[in-house]
Amino acid sequence: MIFYFSATGNSLQVAKAIARAQEEELISVTECFKKGTFEFTLRQDEKIGFVFPVYFYGLPTIITQFIGRLKLNNYYLQYIFAICTCGGSSGHALYRLRTEIARKHLWFNYGNTILLPDNYILLFNLLPPPEKREKMFVAAIPQIDQVNEDITNRRQGISPNNQGVLPGMMTSLFYPVYSRGRKTAPLFIPQRSVQDAGFAGGSALPRLFGWRKNDRFG
Repeated sequence: MIFYFSATGNSLQVAKAIARAQEEELISVTECFKKGTFEFTLRQDEKIGFVFPVYFYGLPTIITQFIGRLKLNNYYLQYIFAICTCGGSSGHALYRLRTEIARKHLWFNYGNTILLPDNYILLFNLLPPPEKREKMFVAAIPQIDQVNEDITNRRQGISPNNQGVLPGMMTSLFYPVYSRGRKTAPLFIPQRSVQDAGFAGGSALPRLFGWRKNDRFG
């Protein structure tokens, strides 16, 4: 089973691609909170995945809270992995996730990062130009293929790809801005904003992964 959180769709599409390749069930973390569902029973050969965006070089609060409430029945060292999406560098996000997993007495096996256009919705003026976004979507395809190959082969360890310079320092400096200052309210993303971010029309990733114009994210 693959648990995902996605605000605008990048991580959702990556999670879908991985779920299809690994033949695993896709489960929305947001829906788990809505339904109060945090307990799951594992198959012996189950793969447990987490897919989410990087927030301020760290974890979205909803991911931290979800793992804290998560209960996995029949766990016996099944393969656990995490894939995060980011527009630049991931800092120590995957190491933070490994720590949260360890607190649940679970063993974290593998982590990696997929580069996609930065789409922090409060900073749309920082989005790359359309041509660069298109190239990033195209470049994401082999990244996802490599991740799927790693998962199939049960690769171990956290990949150093896209962690950036001084990743631990960057997370320590910037993540508190998010974790201490965040204020969550109901979020509604206009369709035009989604299009501006590159998630509709002619961009490469939607075409290759079957995005539909009115897909719901989260």
